[in-house]
Amino acid sequence: MRFDGENDHLRIAGVDRSSESLNNALLLAQKSVQLDPNDALCQRSLGYVYLERHQLEDADFHIRRALALNPNDSYTSICLAALLAYSGEPDEALTWADKAFQLDPFAPQSYHSYTGMILFNARDYAKSTLSFR
Repeated sequence: MRFDGENDHLRIAGVDRSSESLNNALLLAQKSVQLDPNDALCQRSLGYVYLERHQLEDADFHIRRALALNPNDSYTSICLAALLAYSGEPDEALTWADKAFQLDPFAPQSYHSYTGMILFNARDYAKSTLSFR
């Protein structure tokens, strides 16, 4: 798979989850943070790659850094929600998912998918299935 765009670090991590692609995504995201450590998108991107690699402590650090830099970014809020769900904190994850929807009332379908996953982890299967519709 070949990518030639400015968001390769996100596409690689989100589309092709092979270890080679995740390693490439990690290098690109690390480079972006090296170039501008105070850019919320760079921090969120690195956090998301770490999340995909199941490096939850590193993901937590960079996603929370991204939120500190830009607390009004709905996508970073939903990324933190996913991280918290994977970390076994579904109640706090739902709080961050709700915040993402407050920040972006016209949120993309992926936010509903994340919320469905969070509800599934919270064992609320009925609400979880509704999120995927």
